[in-house]
Amino acid sequence: MELLRLRRRMELAQRAKDLLEEKRTVLVMELLNLLRTTRDLEERLEKGLASAYEAWTKARAIMGEKPLRSISTESWDRFSLETATKSIVGTQVPTMKFLKTMEFGEAFPYDLTTTPAELDKAVAELERILDLIAEEAEVEAAVKSLATKLESLKRRVNALEYIFLPRIEHNIKFIQDHLEEMERESFFRLKRVKSSLERRAREAETVNA
Repeated sequence: MELLRLRRRMELAQRAKDLLEEKRTVLVMELLNLLRTTRDLEERLEKGLASAYEAWTKARAIMGEKPLRSISTESWDRFSLETATKSIVGTQVPTMKFLKTMEFGEAFPYDLTTTPAELDKAVAELERILDLIAEEAEVEAAVKSLATKLESLKRRVNALEYIFLPRIEHNIKFIQDHLEEMERESFFRLKRVKSSLERRAREAETVNA
């Protein structure tokens, strides 16, 4: 029966809407956590850069501009970037991580014994900053992916709530009204038939009398 079929569709659509809303709530919570992480990373980056700049400035004051500039233009091939993906609430997001190909001091284009400790501190601080940059890039990519997913879920929930479910409700009401009208018509028709039979019975009794 069409009415039963529509009611089943409405039940399934309502269940789907509830599940999507639950997923949307979880996504919002994950996004808020990621945004808090982003703020924390930005603060750590700012402090790290300030510390590295301070150490670099002291090293420049000790060594002079030219030797320090010569060191800074050398290529230090000590890192590689590892990328992968992970799932957050069913959404694939990228992961990024800096990997060391050599440990601190193994590939520097300067002699650690003849340069000031401030230079080593600046380089070590910048190394930590690279990790933070990779982590921040990963978090920002996750925020973007989850925000896109959240917008998609919002559109689907709105489509169910404002288009699909009202349309089914309208069709159900239309069929129910039609069935009620048919029921009323049948009732009045039966009532007329009953009245007609009763009238004929009275007429027959009158004739026989």
